[in-house]
Amino acid sequence: MQNLRDFGTFGVIRYLSRLMVRKGWNQEVPEVGPTGNPEMWKIGATAYTLLSAQNPNWANKPGTNPPGQPGNRWERPGHVIGQGRAILEAAKTFGTPKADGGVNALFAGLLNEYGTTLNGLIDEAQNREHDVTKGAYNLWGGPAQAALIERAGLDGLPKAMKCDSGNLDEYIETPAKMRGRMLAPAQMLARNVHVNPPHYSICWYSRFVDEHVVERTDLCEADPRPVPCTEKWTYGDLEVTFSQGLQWSDAPPLPSRWGTATVKKGMQLQYCKDIHNGPAYCTNRPNQFEEVVKGWKTGLHQAFDTNVRIGERPETEQDAVNRMTTFLNQNRTNYYLDNAKYLKTTNRGAALNMQARLLRTYTELGFPQSLRSDKELRGLLYGAFGIFANATDEIVPDQLSRIYETAASNLAGGLPAWKQELLSARENPCVKPEGIRTDDPLLACLAEDGRSRLAKLNERYTVAFKARKDGADETLSDVRDQVRNLWLVTKTIHPAADVGGPVDPVPPKIAVNADYDGDRKEDTAFWRPEDGTWTVRPSTGGPERTTSLGRPGDLPAPADYDGDGKADPAVVRPSEGRFSRKALTGGPVTTTEWPKPGYEPRPGERAGMVTLAGRLGRLANEVSRVGKATDAVVAQRQVVNLWRSLARSGGASDLARSLVVLGSFLTNTREHDEAIAVTKDAIDRFRALGQKADLAWALNNLGYRNSAAGRALDAVVAQRESRDLYRELASADPAQRRALALAHVVLGSFAQQAGLYEEAIQAGRDGVAVYRQLGDKPGLAWALNNLGYRNSAAGRALDAVVAQRESRDLYRELASVDPAQRPALATAYVILGSFAQQAGLHEEAIQAARDGVAVYREIGDKGGLAWALNNLAYRFSAAGKAADAAAAQREVRDIYQALLDGGGAYRPQLAEAALLLARFLIGAGRNDEARQPAQQAVDLFEQLAAADPAYAPRLKEAKEVRASLG
Repeated sequence: MQNLRDFGTFGVIRYLSRLMVRKGWNQEVPEVGPTGNPEMWKIGATAYTLLSAQNPNWANKPGTNPPGQPGNRWERPGHVIGQGRAILEAAKTFGTPKADGGVNALFAGLLNEYGTTLNGLIDEAQNREHDVTKGAYNLWGGPAQAALIERAGLDGLPKAMKCDSGNLDEYIETPAKMRGRMLAPAQMLARNVHVNPPHYSICWYSRFVDEHVVERTDLCEADPRPVPCTEKWTYGDLEVTFSQGLQWSDAPPLPSRWGTATVKKGMQLQYCKDIHNGPAYCTNRPNQFEEVVKGWKTGLHQAFDTNVRIGERPETEQDAVNRMTTFLNQNRTNYYLDNAKYLKTTNRGAALNMQARLLRTYTELGFPQSLRSDKELRGLLYGAFGIFANATDEIVPDQLSRIYETAASNLAGGLPAWKQELLSARENPCVKPEGIRTDDPLLACLAEDGRSRLAKLNERYTVAFKARKDGADETLSDVRDQVRNLWLVTKTIHPAADVGGPVDPVPPKIAVNADYDGDRKEDTAFWRPEDGTWTVRPSTGGPERTTSLGRPGDLPAPADYDGDGKADPAVVRPSEGRFSRKALTGGPVTTTEWPKPGYEPRPGERAGMVTLAGRLGRLANEVSRVGKATDAVVAQRQVVNLWRSLARSGGASDLARSLVVLGSFLTNTREHDEAIAVTKDAIDRFRALGQKADLAWALNNLGYRNSAAGRALDAVVAQRESRDLYRELASADPAQRRALALAHVVLGSFAQQAGLYEEAIQAGRDGVAVYRQLGDKPGLAWALNNLGYRNSAAGRALDAVVAQRESRDLYRELASVDPAQRPALATAYVILGSFAQQAGLHEEAIQAARDGVAVYREIGDKGGLAWALNNLAYRFSAAGKAADAAAAQREVRDIYQALLDGGGAYRPQLAEAALLLARFLIGAGRNDEARQPAQQAVDLFEQLAAADPAYAPRLKEAKEVRASLG
């Protein structure tokens, strides 16, 4: 770990190679020999390149080098070039695929070892559970669970005293059915495991019940003669009750359970005799307690056990349930906090951090291009929802510890431990996976997410290795570019220098996937324009097939043109208006002039031309999506040519649509006049055809074309007609209401651009109203955001805040169930901060910006994070918190520096960030600290201005800031 930290990804190639061999993961990957440190190499290469380029006479001057150094002037840069080549080759070895294009043993071993380490940490977490429970109970069981270990004396004393009496003579043996362990479950759990268990008590009392009197009036014996009298006999049953109770330290005693039984029936309780006109007397009633004590051992005990009726007080059990629920939750909280602390203080996460860093490092070396282009791969390795780690320098610092801490916080707030942002969104607890001993729901979800993310990472590696086998370029581009620069300078000064061939990027390959064998499954295929080679890998797994067709500048258009169910390799050559195709199995090349303007289709050609137009249209969209605007225009022009030829015999709508699409692509290349002209041509055609829906769509596009050309009022005029048409269409067809809502919002944008603020706000409100009626929450959130902008532009800052607050709340709701909405939520926070600042609500502005920063940090979007931090810096600055602004802006500068160091094209952003950091530091009165970023801004803008004079004003400004520092 220390090696990786000290030397960085590119400084440890040799170390990583030896580690791979030691682990036995080198089946497909050869061990590399001594290899230089790429970071140090780039410094040396840059020095040689600049020195030679700026001083060619010196570089070409004859002479010898210092003793021990190569003698020829070009041999020293040649040695540096050679070292750079060695670094490139060494780094690429890590991504060597298996013979079948599968994931190699190195990456399979890394994935397996990471998984094992994560499982080990999860297993260790289960040990913390025993530390809390001491094995006495299940931490995840309910409050009525049975204790796993019982405390002594649960049955209570063998004898029970009479209630409200301490007389030892009145103690009697406790019946079997009235022992202490007979209490309800939650009370028993409390007595067994609670840190402050309730005190248990039992006592008995007795009474005579069901008393009745037998009376007789007769002559009674008397002296000298019988006299009239009345006799009364009172009978009753002896009933005994045992009462069990609990007393918590913070509450009065509570009755819990009782047992009542008749132990003696028909007892004579009293005899009374009343002699008429004479004396009367009664015998003494027996004492009910003495009767019990006297007869308990001689039959009453047995009678109680036989006849007892049990009763329980539910309120006492509910009280125990409530207390034990609190007890369990508190101990679960302690358990989670113990795990968080354990990971931090014992550094037990170091092994996992090491495995995560190794995965990233080997990927950065072996798959640098995939890492840049594959957002999912990058997110899994670096994002907040990627593989778990617990280092302080992660996107989410101490991630596992934070998950445990959040779980503890959730329990305190009445939320499930597993329902948190750092875990996958889910509505139900996770199923306990195999290998997990505990019933902890958090560990079940942690294990599930860990395995799921590792499986997804393996999928991305599978794609990357397959592409590598197909010839994908995975060269370290920054090292390659530096080698190339030094090679060019060296060969310019020393044409005869023996420094090897040029180091150029691998010639590009274009994906041309199609069904080439007629099995109705897409085959993987590539076309290399440089030599015209088509390579097709059948979906069935058979041998690769190749053919040659085309050259640079051609447009690939494979499709089934002859109706045999199989796609043929085909290209269009725009420069000649020609279309060529040939069968993959061989044979002659068939060439026609289908794409040529004015071509007259022959009988039987229409189907093929329609197929070609569709294929070229898809190609235009594909290249446009990857930023190749000019290529998109070239391809779409061929589509228009084809439909112009076809429209003579039908297809006027398709021609109009192709013209609208061409207008869109022309706007991307800033050919605004032609973009407007071809879109108007399409509008005239749709108007003539009477196709209102298509006309509304085309008018909306014309609005965009005019807006991009700076013709704001023309954009409004076009969009008004589009809006009116959609309103008419929606009145007859509710399915058009969403298009109407969109038309309202777009009209608001164009009206604002034209300075028509009232119309802009009303249009924005109309769009919001329609989306609200539709119940379309994503659309409503977007429309409210737009309404915020409309109000802000009109100077209605508070109205902008109100609209954006609702937009923010909607995105928050959407993101809670769909993580894909989190970037939109982050943006909503940042925008709310801007509007709140405009309204003078500085604290809300700062908090909103902070929220945006937090979300971008969690999703691992470094570009978005830098933008949000920059906004936060402005919020601080507006609130007079210059030091805080500088701190936020410093992180912006550091992020762009890291992105630039990683090979990204972020030099302009870094220059701007450095200049702004200098300004904020000056504002904070820290001029000494401001000198470094000010100088950095000057240096960067000098480099940018040398290549593009448009940066000259920024360079001048940076120099003025530097000069102001003395």
